[in-house]
Amino acid sequence: TLSLHDALPILLESTSPKAIGEWIDNQEACLILNVSLRTLQNLRDTGQIAYTQLERKVYYKREDIQKYIDKHCVKR
Repeated sequence: TLSLHDALPILLESTSPKAIGEWIDNQEACLILNVSLRTLQNLRDTGQIAYTQLERKVYYKREDIQKYIDKHCVKR
């Protein structure tokens, strides 16, 4: 497992500046989905939402959150 110190330069080199802004943390994901931190963890644990973990910090791609919303949103 890479440390955050080692992984961050690799991530920065492999992504464009626009792509870096597309990663969100737990707090923002909870706000967007209107769920608790525990529910978000359950979504990760059951493979419903993809994520990346660097050390203890978890990140999500905005597009993965949007895919989950599109799939589970009740259309009226």
